[in-house]
Amino acid sequence: MNNPGNNKAGGLIVKGLLYAAAIFACLFALSLGLLYWNIRAKELPPESAGEFIRLEPGDKVLRAYTGARWLDSERYFLIQADPSTFDARIQKLSLPAPGVTVDVTAGAGRDLWFRAEVPSWWDVASLKYVVAVDIGSSRHNHTGGRTFFDRERGLIYVLDR
Repeated sequence: MNNPGNNKAGGLIVKGLLYAAAIFACLFALSLGLLYWNIRAKELPPESAGEFIRLEPGDKVLRAYTGARWLDSERYFLIQADPSTFDARIQKLSLPAPGVTVDVTAGAGRDLWFRAEVPSWWDVASLKYVVAVDIGSSRHNHTGGRTFFDRERGLIYVLDR
């Protein structure tokens, strides 16, 4: 025979499990949302550039941006500077250090830039002539940076890895 009390208790247990599963699903969705909020690509305040790259007197940071952060965190900066200082800057960046690789190339931006997720104002590929200084580590991937000097506009594009 069927006991009506057992059916009522079993129904309450199932309802309780369904409520617990719904709460767990909501908390999981909230956690995913918070994770995305923390690693999403976003604009940075221009004054934060000094925390990541070396600025020189007279530099004006026009834009700052961080790409989607997961295992590495690339940051993009656009700096307005005096083009007469570019040769000295390139020379300073080109000095090798132990465990560091430096590659200096010149040409059209589209030939020197590799496609990645970049902000809309990062227009290196459209530049007619730039000098690019790529600094990396022979021991660690995703370190160093790539700096593009555009004398025509007096702009420096910095990718900080």
